[in-house]
Amino acid sequence: LSKKDLLDFHSQWISHNAVGRKVLHVLVRSELCDGPPECDIDAEMKKFCATTGTAVREMREQNCVHNLSEFKARLALYELDKSDIEAQVAALK
Repeated sequence: LSKKDLLDFHSQWISHNAVGRKVLHVLVRSELCDGPPECDIDAEMKKFCATTGTAVREMREQNCVHNLSEFKARLALYELDKSDIEAQVAALK
C-alpha cells in the first residue's frame, strides 16, 4: 500500500464527510464476578414491591442484563402497532 492508497481509502470510507462512510460499533462486556453493583432503590420501587409482594432482589434481577448478546437479540427492530402484537399473540396460541 502506498501513502496515496491509504489517504484515498480514508477519504472514501472513514472521513466524517465521506459518501461511503461506515461506522464502527464497539461493545463492552463486563467481566464482573460478583454480579451487578448494588444501587439505591427509590421509594416508589419499594412501595411497588411491597404492594405486589415482590422482593426487591427479584425486581433487580428482572431489570439486569446478564448476557448482552441475548438481550440485544430480544430487542425489537421497530415499534409494532397494538394490532400486530395481538396478531402475534393469537398466532402463538
